[in-house]
Amino acid sequence: MKIRGAIAAIKNEKKISEKFKLQEVYLDSSNYNGMTGEKYENHTLVQVVNDKVDLSGFKRGDLVDVECHLNGRFFDRQDGSRGFMQSFNAYKFDKVINTAGDYVIFSEEQLNTPQLPE
Repeated sequence: MKIRGAIAAIKNEKKISEKFKLQEVYLDSSNYNGMTGEKYENHTLVQVVNDKVDLSGFKRGDLVDVECHLNGRFFDRQDGSRGFMQSFNAYKFDKVINTAGDYVIFSEEQLNTPQLPE
């Protein structure tokens, strides 16, 4: 699956266990009404597991195409109820290039910056 969006935030890597590390990337994947120009805000959370992607060359504002797998699973909560979780596990990030051959970068004014969870 491919998702396009501007990088809104790259969180610090979290070490979950000796064999599992996770880094979250928030994308501003908003789109616009072609007739009115109205903006429809949309954000997507993708995650990089165990250093599958080197994010050191990416920064806030870069327009990227992210290739990822959609993963979902059921689990049992501590209170005995059933839960479900879903994630986009990224395996490739590519910066988007315009017709002039330049990377597309969104300015701060163009980016949505929501309050991010911890």
